[in-house]
Amino acid sequence: MFGLLDDRRNAVFAAGSVGDGGSPPRMALMLSLKHCIEFSGLSRHRLTCLLGVSSLAMGLVLAPANAQQIRVGSGQESVIDNGEARAHTTGVAGQLDAAAVWVTNGTLAITNSDVDFLSEGRAAEALRVESYSSSAPSVVRIVGAPGKTARLVATGVAGNVVNLSGDRSSLHLENVEIIGTGAGRRGILTMGESQLSLIGSSIVADDIGISMQGKYGSTAASTLVENSSITSYNGAGISAMSGQLIANNFDIRAGFNPVTNATTTSRGAYGINANSNSNVILNNGRIETFGDYGNGIFAANDSSDTRQVKLQVDNVDIITHGSNATGIENIHVRSVINGGSIHTYGLGGHGVGSSNGGVASWAPSHVTLTGTRITTEGESAYGLVATTKSTIDGRGLTISTSGESAIGARSHGTGMVTLSQGTAIKTAGDYAHGAAVTFGSQMDISDTSIETTGQNAAGIYLVGYNTPENVTPVTKHVNRVNVAGSTITAAKGPALRVGGGATSTFNLENSHVRGTGDDALLFSSADYIYDDGTNVIPMPVGTASVNAQASLLEGDIVAASGIVDFNLRDKSLLKGAARVSETGGILDRLSIDATSGWEITGASTLNDLESAGTISFAAPGSAGFKTLTVKGDFTSSDSLFVLNSKLGDDGSETDRLIFEGNVSGTSSVSVNNAGGLGALTLGDGIMIVDAAKASNDAFVQQGRIAAGAYDYTLFAEDRSGNFDGKWYLRSSYNPAPTPDPDPDPNPEPDPNPNPGPKPEPELPNYRPEVPLDMVAPVLANRFGLAMLGTYHDRRDTLDPKLSAVWLRGFGEHGDAGSASGNAQGHLNDFYRDGPSYDFTLGGFQSGIDLYRREQESGSRDLAGLFVGAGRAEANVDRVYGGNAGQLTMNGYSFGGYWTHLDQTGFYTDAVIQGTRYDRIESSSADQIAMRTAGWGFISSLEGGYRHGLGNGWTVEPQAQLIYQHLSLDNTSDRFGRIAFSDTDTVYGRVGAKIGRQWQAESGRRYAAWARVNLWHTMGGEAKTSFSNLQGENRVSLVSDAQGSWGQFGLGFSGQLTETVSLFASGDYSHSLGHNGVKNDSLAGRVGLQMKW
Repeated sequence: MFGLLDDRRNAVFAAGSVGDGGSPPRMALMLSLKHCIEFSGLSRHRLTCLLGVSSLAMGLVLAPANAQQIRVGSGQESVIDNGEARAHTTGVAGQLDAAAVWVTNGTLAITNSDVDFLSEGRAAEALRVESYSSSAPSVVRIVGAPGKTARLVATGVAGNVVNLSGDRSSLHLENVEIIGTGAGRRGILTMGESQLSLIGSSIVADDIGISMQGKYGSTAASTLVENSSITSYNGAGISAMSGQLIANNFDIRAGFNPVTNATTTSRGAYGINANSNSNVILNNGRIETFGDYGNGIFAANDSSDTRQVKLQVDNVDIITHGSNATGIENIHVRSVINGGSIHTYGLGGHGVGSSNGGVASWAPSHVTLTGTRITTEGESAYGLVATTKSTIDGRGLTISTSGESAIGARSHGTGMVTLSQGTAIKTAGDYAHGAAVTFGSQMDISDTSIETTGQNAAGIYLVGYNTPENVTPVTKHVNRVNVAGSTITAAKGPALRVGGGATSTFNLENSHVRGTGDDALLFSSADYIYDDGTNVIPMPVGTASVNAQASLLEGDIVAASGIVDFNLRDKSLLKGAARVSETGGILDRLSIDATSGWEITGASTLNDLESAGTISFAAPGSAGFKTLTVKGDFTSSDSLFVLNSKLGDDGSETDRLIFEGNVSGTSSVSVNNAGGLGALTLGDGIMIVDAAKASNDAFVQQGRIAAGAYDYTLFAEDRSGNFDGKWYLRSSYNPAPTPDPDPDPNPEPDPNPNPGPKPEPELPNYRPEVPLDMVAPVLANRFGLAMLGTYHDRRDTLDPKLSAVWLRGFGEHGDAGSASGNAQGHLNDFYRDGPSYDFTLGGFQSGIDLYRREQESGSRDLAGLFVGAGRAEANVDRVYGGNAGQLTMNGYSFGGYWTHLDQTGFYTDAVIQGTRYDRIESSSADQIAMRTAGWGFISSLEGGYRHGLGNGWTVEPQAQLIYQHLSLDNTSDRFGRIAFSDTDTVYGRVGAKIGRQWQAESGRRYAAWARVNLWHTMGGEAKTSFSNLQGENRVSLVSDAQGSWGQFGLGFSGQLTETVSLFASGDYSHSLGHNGVKNDSLAGRVGLQMKW
């Protein structure tokens, strides 16, 4: 047969009906091997090989062959540029070894051309490229025309669409479609040390998309996939063995038929399957698999070969659908995974797994993940799982699971997981623990947050077994988790959980662990079931230790099984209860150092307690008052207990400490009032400690215990003074007993013996702030009275007829209260007269006569205004003696006066004054502060008659009536509310003044005088009420200002100039009446007066 030139100058080679007459022709064109078909230069020509209707074996043959249509032999070079290449065979492998295009140690280059290679026979290939070491390697480059895609299609069952084999063979496919639709048909098979590049192309195959089968022990084989997609119906997208795979910007789907849009029903559809001695590098791609037991990436050395697979994955998104379909499975490999995401759908679909395949002789896997988002949606679908000496190092991961028992991260059977650099784990399913450390493994967690929201989902779960009875002995597991700088939160389960008979250790540093479920912080349970195949054996917990450093632990401890102990160090705080489990189990030991503490939120019971820190009871709230019971021994190194009590009478509700074992060391006890009214205890008091085996100095009071008006004191004895291992709070005052007199060595019998004294009534133990704050209205009254003074205290007596401007300073110091007596006497004086105190006050006044009128009779009227300011302070005693504290106040006054001076010697003086009392502050000896303020009003009417005695001497009877009103604001302090009732007091004074005036040779005038006064008050009860902070159980006490006192004074005035004079006076006052009660003071005044 001969080729013909058509009218378009295209060379057409056809195999048709022409033959030798007996059989169909074997080929359209036959050239010897020493020649080649040169396609270059045929840019305007097209070589078309058409297969005829007869059973031709070849359309175009370049070398002897059986069933291939195009063959490029050794040393041959075939080039098509901007042309068209078509090849088609129906040959069957095994019979004719068919391939549409077969290149052996040759070169084939097809660029910018339409390409269509088709094989339809069983296992027949569209393209076969091979090399033998004796000749130059094959080099094939096929680039589809712009806007068109080269197609390599194989429709028969089994085999490959493209077969690349032989050392150094290379195949470059760009803008090419590879389609293998027959059952078991692979897309591309590479063997030996061949080189494949797939650019901008696609593969659709029934079986593996690309199967790399490199030379064993060699890494020279390579495959580059870039900007390409691979779809496999029933096999892996890419299978790599012994060689390097680089894939950039790729899309792989396995277990999916794009023609029927159906997913596979087969098992084990992998996106990428990397096996022995492979080096896989993936960048910016997407992998999606369908079917059970599939994997996005499966990297494994499935032998004892120590040459591990190396896997580098950057920014690849992986999705798997199906049961037990893992995102990335690593067996006996080293992997580095950065960015990207993994999302699995299905039962047991883990995100990332790392193991050695369970073969002891195989090396473990080591996986490093950074910044990857992992999501699983399926029961028992873990985010991470590392087993059998293998590791996963997770950095900055985001892990989310939503199925039941879908653990966020799990280390198992000597595996190890490390989480750090802001990793966040969230699980939503029931029993979906945030992290699980099982069967002798370890996990290191730092800078990580773990949050679980499912029922019975622990934040961290440790489980293992020891050697159960009646089964084959096994090694006891040792589990350990180290947590640093992290937060662990469980919404409906324990933050920490322990199961099985292992030895488990939680090491917590600078972390916050919080559980809010029924078994909130830690739950140890015999819930591990050992199954040897014939029976199921419950197994109790072995030992579990929680070691906290600088950490906050919130939630209850329920040690239902095993030996569980807690150690709090370096400012750690436990907030929760140590509860008794349903099986009767309790916490074995709690140890607290001096910087750490335990806030008890519910009734708690444990075996042994060691404390050098602070153990406090949370406020009662809905949980009510609580009891701490220590069944074993309590060892204290200056421990502090802080309890709450509803302070009232003997039957008050309270937190309580019960120690059933030995108690060693000394502990301090502080008590906060929890809404108590405050009341007088009449019996033993409120029992807060029960320690039968303790000494009476084992517990001592620290700080104030007070409510309302009462102070409470911790006693180690009952009311009778007997120590029975109990400590009580009493609000009654217990004075030191008076020692008994020496007994008479020879007593005479008493015929009428005294039956003994009646028991004395309980004395209330008023807190020191009670007498201290009661002095506030009393001192304010004194202050206002001293600011007012008398007519002669305000100005001199030399020439009252002239108008004047005057200025005076004043001061007074004194004391008031009981002078002696026992405790009952002190209390009686306190009830009768109020607190005992000493006081000091001082200030200044300045006034001016604004009005002056002189009548024809010689009488004069003067009126003016004045202002003043001063300060007062008092040191107050406790009810039964001793310092209660100090009270201070400032006063600012404004007033006016009117004075009538009769020519016969009578005078009348009327004054009104208002005072603002500011910064009334008390500070008790126990550093309890009170602050208030108020207003005062006082008015005075005074009169007298000066009668001359001759030689400058005069005598002047005087009388004065004063009304004072005081109102102070109610206030509160730390222990209760304080209410001051308004006071109204009337003072009366009668007295006489005797003096003499004279004139010196200089013409200046002088005067000196002495006076005596009798003062008496009416009304003036200053009532102060004390209640608890809620204003309940008010106790009102009175400071009685009623009484009489005598006063003696001396005064002097003299002219400094014609218009300026100086005046000064002093008084001594002493109370009259009230046997045993004193009220003494010294007062002084000095002033200047300028007249015109």
